[in-house]
Amino acid sequence: MTEGSRQIRVEEELHLVDLRTRLPARRAAEVIAAASDDQVRSTRHGALISSDCGGHRTLDDLGTAIRDRRKRLADVANDLRTGIVAAGAVSSPGVALAPEPDEPGTAPGHEFRTRAAARFVVTVEVADADEAQFVARRVVPHAPALLALAAGSPFRADGSDSGYASVRSFEARWSPTHVSAFRTDTAAGVLESEDALVETGVVADRG
Repeated sequence: MTEGSRQIRVEEELHLVDLRTRLPARRAAEVIAAASDDQVRSTRHGALISSDCGGHRTLDDLGTAIRDRRKRLADVANDLRTGIVAAGAVSSPGVALAPEPDEPGTAPGHEFRTRAAARFVVTVEVADADEAQFVARRVVPHAPALLALAAGSPFRADGSDSGYASVRSFEARWSPTHVSAFRTDTAAGVLESEDALVETGVVADRG
């Protein structure tokens, strides 16, 4: 195990919406050009921007960085009649959000046609692959609660089912390669489990 504080990094996708219609707007290129920030980039269909908040040692520092970056981007976007929305999903009635020609579809059922979904990725520093697997095994039991708390979750705040489909559950059923953490605490154990899975013929390779 590593000692001392860990570096935590957050990369989040932010929706761009028109301030008048409140609908998703493909203005990523304009917002990025105005922001002049190499940690902000366009992602997928152009109605989202990705913001890297950098690495931090404390949750207080991380929270401050996220808030500051959101505020700076919101100020830039407002000058372009665009709002920034930090949410898991935003409905897009009447707005075509199919990916660009060189971008793949995101899930069976073409959910991207009815809503824009954004990611919030948290990366925590670990010492090596063994520690990463050790941590992953202990996070898995908390995954349902984390999903329910997510802004784009199909569950309501009281835990009841909202009736909305979860893209993540679609993808998990769609591909046999979507599995929970293997029951091992070492990287070598994961590789052995992957070899066993490939040998069944269910999947072609580790990719």
